[in-house]
Amino acid sequence: MNTTYELIELSSEVYVTSEMRKFNCENALEEKLIKKFLKDSNKGVTKIYLLKSPELYVGFVALSVSRLNNDPVVLIDYLYIQTIFRKKTINELGDIKPSEYLVKFAISCALEVKKIVAVRFVLLQAAHDKLIDFYEKSGFKKLEGTKDAWMIFRLSKDQ
Repeated sequence: MNTTYELIELSSEVYVTSEMRKFNCENALEEKLIKKFLKDSNKGVTKIYLLKSPELYVGFVALSVSRLNNDPVVLIDYLYIQTIFRKKTINELGDIKPSEYLVKFAISCALEVKKIVAVRFVLLQAAHDKLIDFYEKSGFKKLEGTKDAWMIFRLSKDQ
């Protein structure tokens, strides 16, 4: 059995549509959000990166650019992990959970963008309060003055 995991940028509209339909959503909200980001990807508004093993789809992260006040940011639009992988640590990903892997990937993307344009932060909105601790462990801090669990990761000057 091949246990190689790969991260794929979904780019063509047909490919994005066919691949994203293979996700098993746990509830109607998840399904609605996946469809929204699928449409955004097809419009060129967000980029979707799919994490998969040869047998199964593990999850994906959707990234775009935005602004926080006047600061340009890389925005994690959505991070989704299939239910069966949510608490699993995967050796091939460096003994971390797929969610941690995709957050690190998003930060590394922001660092690449920072080499070209002025980006100072990675921004996300935690889908629910249970995720706040997870994102804090990844270096995100709650954004003060917002009622909806917005969180920010500061890209350091020497990164």
